[in-house]
Amino acid sequence: MNLLQTLLPPRVAATLTVWVVMHLVAVTPAAQDVLRPEPITSDEPSVVLYARTGWQWLDDDHFALIEPGMQLTFRDLSLGRDARAFGGGPLRFDLEIDLQAPLRLRFVDRAPSDDGVLRRDDWNEPAEYLRWLSRIELGTPWGPLYLRTGDLANVRVGHGSQVDRVLNNLDMDHFRWGLHTAVNATRAGGTLMLDDVTRPTLFSTRLWASPWAGTEAAATLRSLAFGVTVTGDPSAPRALAADPDGALLLDGRGRYIGLNEGFTGMLGFDLEAVVVRSERFRLTLYQDVNIHLTRGTGWHVGGSAGWAVSPTTVIELRGELRVAGRGYAPGFFHGVYGASRYQAQAPGATAPLRTFMAPHTTTLRTGYLVELGIWSSRALELSWTMTGGSGAWDESMSLRIATPRGLPVHGALLWHLPLAESWSRARVMERALAIAEVQVPVLDWLVVWANAGRRFRSTAEPFYLPTHDYGAGVSFVWGNR
Repeated sequence: MNLLQTLLPPRVAATLTVWVVMHLVAVTPAAQDVLRPEPITSDEPSVVLYARTGWQWLDDDHFALIEPGMQLTFRDLSLGRDARAFGGGPLRFDLEIDLQAPLRLRFVDRAPSDDGVLRRDDWNEPAEYLRWLSRIELGTPWGPLYLRTGDLANVRVGHGSQVDRVLNNLDMDHFRWGLHTAVNATRAGGTLMLDDVTRPTLFSTRLWASPWAGTEAAATLRSLAFGVTVTGDPSAPRALAADPDGALLLDGRGRYIGLNEGFTGMLGFDLEAVVVRSERFRLTLYQDVNIHLTRGTGWHVGGSAGWAVSPTTVIELRGELRVAGRGYAPGFFHGVYGASRYQAQAPGATAPLRTFMAPHTTTLRTGYLVELGIWSSRALELSWTMTGGSGAWDESMSLRIATPRGLPVHGALLWHLPLAESWSRARVMERALAIAEVQVPVLDWLVVWANAGRRFRSTAEPFYLPTHDYGAGVSFVWGNR
């Protein structure tokens, strides 16, 4: 046992990841049947109260942060003794609830003047009044039942050909209270994602069935699964309102005013088969056909392999080939769509993604995706994804590194470059999203934390660019030992 583990009780350490580790690395696997390492957790419930305080620099102003909060963790809850639809036996889950109420008090006010001590942008919309219920999470995305509300991160629906690595809270001035839920029974299941239950701008739902699972049919038939996915944005703008000088116009709550808004969405059909299954190895092949309504069609064919190196470490590889028809953009709803729907996060772009991608998808194109995941419950969790293709703006890359649950020191890094014209011209930080945080226990009741980020903020400037923010401070912790 190392020194830090002696400083913070395991049950407190397991629940003190205030939001970063949980919110940055929860990646849904490509299939329902996946390998994951055994977590390091306590079997007993815990209650942790904390008061987080420190300094933050946001939108050129300095703030004092005061954030009371509570984290509740319930382990191994039973929701049924004999769940035959899920393969028989009891259904057991972990339940985690985060409550927090961040208050930011301005003590340095730089131009443009805000004339207020309390940062009103944190509490001026309906979804932000749900901010105190930061997260409710039941189970895991690859388990039989899953539910997560509040802050969503890196949501993947199905094989990720429509929705992958999506975050719902990209704009530092507009909190979104989302929903991500899944049911994975033996023969059928489904997934639903809303980026904001009060004002949804992105939704995705997938239904799948494996008709021969659990029967006496041939092994190939038993592993087959069919899925249907629908993803859409009910009010995607084609342009943003601006004054004659080019300054973007904002509504009374600081949001951009969209012009020529309308629905844009995809309908997809997928097929997958687990061709190799053992206690330590999984190999799944899949193909997706997506129709971007009124725009074009794309075909994704790939496979994912998971290898349990040990009970606490799993290595996962995924590869995918893509054929994009005219009008089809493979990564349209991925990553930072919440920002790109207003302005495509590509160097020099000023138009919303819906308009920006139209002239760049006029020809038939081919592309690829490669992904590496390392999941170790004793060391780190890493996910690296890269896409590319024969057309312009087919390139993207993302990296996530974090410590797993149960370790005393918590850290996380998320970096996502959404659109690059070509790898020869790519700039690693231009229009990229980046968030990092670290928490280190110093005493049984004291944790030091620091964070830095590049998130988005709506302004009257012609460009909707990532904005830097920084913070540092301490958390005072009380919890059952």
